[in-house]
Amino acid sequence: MRRFCLVLGLLALAAGPLRANEGFETGLGQWTPSGLWHRITSPDCVSPHAGTACMYYGRSGVCNYDDHLIKDASLTSGPISLTDPARAFVSFWILYQVESEAPSCFDVMRLEVSNDGSSWSLLQKLGPSSDPSGGSATTGMASGSGLGGTPLWQFKRVDLSAYLGLTVYLRFRFVSSDSQAGDDVCPAPDADFDDFLGYALDDINFYDSPEPVGLVKSVAPPFGAPGTTLTYSLAVNNRDSATQALSIWDTLPVGTVFVSADHGGSLSAGQVNWALPSVASGSTVTLSLQVQVPLSQTAPQDMLNVASALSSAPGPQAASAPALFRLRANGFALRKTVLPTVATNADQVTYSIVLENFSSITQTSLLLQEDAPSGFLILGADPAINSNAQWPLSPLVPGDVRSFSVWGPAYGNEGQVLVNTADLQQAGSSVLQATASLLMHKPIEPQVFARGVYPNPAPGKNPAFGYGVHIAFENNQTMPLFLDIFTIAGEKVRSLPVDSTRGVHDVFWDLTNDWGHGVASGVYVYRAWSSTAVHPTPQVFGYIAVLR
Repeated sequence: MRRFCLVLGLLALAAGPLRANEGFETGLGQWTPSGLWHRITSPDCVSPHAGTACMYYGRSGVCNYDDHLIKDASLTSGPISLTDPARAFVSFWILYQVESEAPSCFDVMRLEVSNDGSSWSLLQKLGPSSDPSGGSATTGMASGSGLGGTPLWQFKRVDLSAYLGLTVYLRFRFVSSDSQAGDDVCPAPDADFDDFLGYALDDINFYDSPEPVGLVKSVAPPFGAPGTTLTYSLAVNNRDSATQALSIWDTLPVGTVFVSADHGGSLSAGQVNWALPSVASGSTVTLSLQVQVPLSQTAPQDMLNVASALSSAPGPQAASAPALFRLRANGFALRKTVLPTVATNADQVTYSIVLENFSSITQTSLLLQEDAPSGFLILGADPAINSNAQWPLSPLVPGDVRSFSVWGPAYGNEGQVLVNTADLQQAGSSVLQATASLLMHKPIEPQVFARGVYPNPAPGKNPAFGYGVHIAFENNQTMPLFLDIFTIAGEKVRSLPVDSTRGVHDVFWDLTNDWGHGVASGVYVYRAWSSTAVHPTPQVFGYIAVLR
């Protein structure tokens, strides 16, 4: 059930023209935030998709959403009148962090719709649970691949045509897990894990008029090794009612080399440009661009880029959805991670495994073996693991990505490293291994030790000691400390202030009670103790004889 970061921008006017490209540059517009949703300006925890502002779910300054509370917070629109089929959709850019846990238990963003602002229905889940191409069970920023990677803003469009003729409300709702939103499928639904960046949203749009240009981009092959030549295809559709001139441009993925472009496309400053002077209404022109990945490039990498268009007709600039090429070495890719990377005894940890097939053939007779270290107890796995800690695998087609996770408590000594290995076997032979290391930290138990009482009996005859008694004790770490004096019958006589820092403390008692009166001869008990919330309570007792 975990976590990620999202920026959103929608614009809506309750019964009137809708403003395009709500980037939150000047405020919240029609949007009402709750919980940790708030508007941020650059620089902050995330960089906006465009401009200098966006909406962020998280805590600025620390850049996570760990406030030890179950998450259920929304960014809610005002009423939106859907009367034009051309604008019966919402589009936005989203950025989210991929987490490491059972896929069904990721923290999720839900786009929901309501016709009255109180009863809500799910339109789409936003994040790796419903969008495998945009995330994985491997921790990292969403990159559109199974191995995590570079933080990427991703474009989303959601159809609202089912609500034509109605006035509706939309909300982006962030919840701790699917179980918090009514889908109780998590093996151990708890609050949330710590230290995840969050979600961000930017440039939410309801268009005032039909987009004048439609762009659909694809890449072939979708994956390959260094040296591969890629062909990007771009279908450009004139949606306007009249013939128009179109200017198209596409920025080359970083690290690739331009090979060729049809329809007169030319390269300038890392960008390929096409000028289409006359595209008939309703017609589609398909453009082609070839680039090569040099042999010097290192795998794995994710190469993702977006094409843009500007038309002679009025309307917003168009952008294609991202096209992703996964640069991988031939064969299998296997990666294993663990969260957290440092644990104390009995902490629950999660090991995540991602397996990719980047050979050119379908791979069969595969088995994934989980070699858990001693000190780690498997309590659950996703998908279910057999009694031999194995996942027998169905055939992996070229480009197939599979995610696995196991979780349970870890135990070990201070400084011990638990190494967990994933072993991919084919036809009974090991073909690839991946490991993840967990550092065990056994915290020092807070303790208080007696170091002496002098003089005892008190008061002593040595004037250097003063008229009283010195009580010496030591604490092994900084913690709140108190020193109380009792009669042998248990009646408190005096409370003395103590420095809370780690080390030896010498506290002087002048043999008076809390009212300043001298105590009678007898045996007294001192108790040096800490209010630290551990069991047993750190404390030490000793005896003082007073002879007057």
